[in-house]
Amino acid sequence: MADAVTLVGSGDDWLAGGRPPQQPADLDQVVGQSLGKYHIDSFLGAGAMGRVYLAHHLDLQRNCALKILLPQRASQDADYVRRFFDEGRAAAQLVHPNIVTVHALGQVEHLYFLEMEYVPGRSLGHILSDEQRLEPILAASIAMHVADGLAVAHSEGIVHRDLKPDNILMSLRGVPKITDFGLCKRIDEAPGNGQTRLAGTPHFMAPELFRGLPPTPASDIYALGVTLYLAAAGRLPYDHDTVVGLAAQVVDEPLVPVRTLNPRIPLELAECVALFLDKAPENRPQDGLAASALLKACIGKSRDLRGMVTEAFQGHPTATVRADDDDFEIEIALPNARRQRVMVSRIDRHSVEAFVRVSSLCGRATQTLYEAALKMNGDMAHGGIGLREIGGEWWFEVSDTYPRMTVDPEEIRHSVYEVAALADSIEKLLSSEDRY
Repeated sequence: MADAVTLVGSGDDWLAGGRPPQQPADLDQVVGQSLGKYHIDSFLGAGAMGRVYLAHHLDLQRNCALKILLPQRASQDADYVRRFFDEGRAAAQLVHPNIVTVHALGQVEHLYFLEMEYVPGRSLGHILSDEQRLEPILAASIAMHVADGLAVAHSEGIVHRDLKPDNILMSLRGVPKITDFGLCKRIDEAPGNGQTRLAGTPHFMAPELFRGLPPTPASDIYALGVTLYLAAAGRLPYDHDTVVGLAAQVVDEPLVPVRTLNPRIPLELAECVALFLDKAPENRPQDGLAASALLKACIGKSRDLRGMVTEAFQGHPTATVRADDDDFEIEIALPNARRQRVMVSRIDRHSVEAFVRVSSLCGRATQTLYEAALKMNGDMAHGGIGLREIGGEWWFEVSDTYPRMTVDPEEIRHSVYEVAALADSIEKLLSSEDRY
């Protein structure tokens, strides 16, 4: 992939010991101007290293994103520019649908730049600022694709070092793309001390980084865990006004379980988040490939129940669906103008498996009907008729239970109709009314 990097101009002259640029260009004046083979169309955003512009490549006639180093910083720090070029070359080797592609890097006049794939859309950080949090399965899906991108980098020996929502761009089709690979930012642990420097953004830094250990793929996985926690729960796992205080929390304080903040997060996903955020790096998935495999397994076990129920009854006029979080009431129209309400809900049994439960009340239980109920049990393909205590009284209830990781919409639909018919049969034995 070496031909993916094109050095324009004489950007290495200074790095080899030449004179630095004497008159840094003013970035405030570049919009609307041409810069070498690029026409600068608009300003996209800014960071600690430089500014990003939407540009048009005049030779190739395509849009691109042009990241230009801050000229004042570049004119004062040769190591800063050298690191930019070295790490830009490394990032250009990464070609993956979930990584922003680096096309070229170089120098035009007094400006050092990085040409990247232009991704129309917004960053995940902007999306979370607007929406606070995402549906848990959507958050997990984004994290899974980000892990796929990290897997490619980690296989090449590249650690991102600054993974966070602001560095995950979401395309207009909802595809996440990691940007700023290897272009880490430096911050002072305490303002003005000029000594201890940390690579990354503090809230997304793993405990071992605060202890002074070098970044590893496992520290990228920790940052991915913070991102997933924030996206699913709507807040950071640790937060403090100072870096020193934040470091103490990250290193020593136990993690608040993510389901405490959002009970709708599937148990399997919550356990995955906790594993990503383990304080010991050896306990986390060791790279993006392992993290992606774990997230794929979690998503498979935590399928979107809302989506399955919607699909199950779409186009079925005899069913009316009402939703309350992860609980669904489905009213089924039966022959002879009768109706029966069936509940579909998620249940957790201990911490091993999640289930989908389909149930319907039939009326108060009487001993005279126990034998008839037992006989009806023999007619059910799945589940059965049981007793349920409500308010100190016993009720007949027809129910069916399925593992959530394997149930599908068709199975849910068949179960709901079967439960509705049997529950209505019992109700007819109890009363001439049609109450349930």
